[in-house]
Amino acid sequence: MKQVFVILILCVSLQGWAQISIPAGGALTETPAVQQKGPSPELQKLETEKQTQLQLLSQLESEVQEAQKKYEFEQQEYEKVKVVSRDWNRRNAAEASMMQALSNLQDAKEKLNAQKISLLKVETQIEKTQLNSPQSKETRKKINTILKNGVITLGIIVLFIILSALGKSLVNRRIKSMYKKYYARKIISYTVAVTAFIAVINLVMLNMTSLLGTFAVLLPTVLIFIDIFQSFVGWFVIIGPRGYKPGDRIEVDDILGDVIDIGILRTALLEVKKEGQSTGKIVFIPNSHVLKKPFFNYSAASQYIWNEISFLLTHESNWQNARKLLLEYVNADSVELLKRADVTVDKLTNRFMFIKGIMTPTVYTKIMPSGIELTLRYLTTVRDRRNSEDQYFTFAFEKFKSEKDIKFAKNLIN
Repeated sequence: MKQVFVILILCVSLQGWAQISIPAGGALTETPAVQQKGPSPELQKLETEKQTQLQLLSQLESEVQEAQKKYEFEQQEYEKVKVVSRDWNRRNAAEASMMQALSNLQDAKEKLNAQKISLLKVETQIEKTQLNSPQSKETRKKINTILKNGVITLGIIVLFIILSALGKSLVNRRIKSMYKKYYARKIISYTVAVTAFIAVINLVMLNMTSLLGTFAVLLPTVLIFIDIFQSFVGWFVIIGPRGYKPGDRIEVDDILGDVIDIGILRTALLEVKKEGQSTGKIVFIPNSHVLKKPFFNYSAASQYIWNEISFLLTHESNWQNARKLLLEYVNADSVELLKRADVTVDKLTNRFMFIKGIMTPTVYTKIMPSGIELTLRYLTTVRDRRNSEDQYFTFAFEKFKSEKDIKFAKNLIN
């Protein structure tokens, strides 16, 4: 749900780019000069005056530099005269020249400062004229619209987050069943996310100036978040009739686990060993895996699987008796399970090109160098595989031990 809100904010941001870059006619801009009209006569006049003022400013700066050099020269001459001459007339003349150069320098600086002020006034007038131009007003209007939409979007997101939190809190207090509570929370989350998404997208589309503007928003969003988009599409596949649901046992990339949560972008699995025991670790996988890789759902069409366990007896053992004892016990234990499995398999034959085979337990015999191997093949449920193995191994060890003509080989289990 957080990722959905990030995408919504990105849409609003891209909307702003589309509004500024794409005109109402729908054609992309090549350069600002092509789309905008030429400057107004008043602005042209001010620009011309600005260029004149800049030229005059450059000229005055040169005059100040020359006056500065002249003053420094006269100052040096005056210092020399003071040292080498005792003629007061010569000293007074040198001092007068120096003071005249200083006066000229001050006059040049005053003219330069006055020119800078004049240039600043012209530039200020140009800025005011530009701000009052139709192009500037239109740009400010678009920026204000973008800011307004951004504030509304954030308000919508905050509102729906609060509603989602209140709804989930109410569910936690009122509903006691774990399964009902889970699905109620999911319904609230999805309803809030979809409603917020529709509200924000509707807000974005209403402010689009053209179909091309809409395309300019959606295409970058999909390209930038291609993995998120694929996971979002994968979510629809998962919640469909060919997907999986919480509680199913699935296998993806050699990761076996029970589904404990299905989000819009990822699925959470409680990892399970091949033997059927949970490891306690939670694994998160992106929903895009259903579009890219095969996955196995052990609970979808049928929760029943074939399992095999092997026993190794000595060559001298009465393997026929051992085989008979195993089949008698497993057949008696599998009566109810086979009835339920038979109903499930009948449903599979109606849904798939599935040929119904023998479902009763079977024991296969094989002569090995170290003894006679008996392999028990039987039907069990996905979650009961390890328990059934423990049950049948325990029976075999206890039963065969009481039979004098049945002996396990040194390598008991192959």
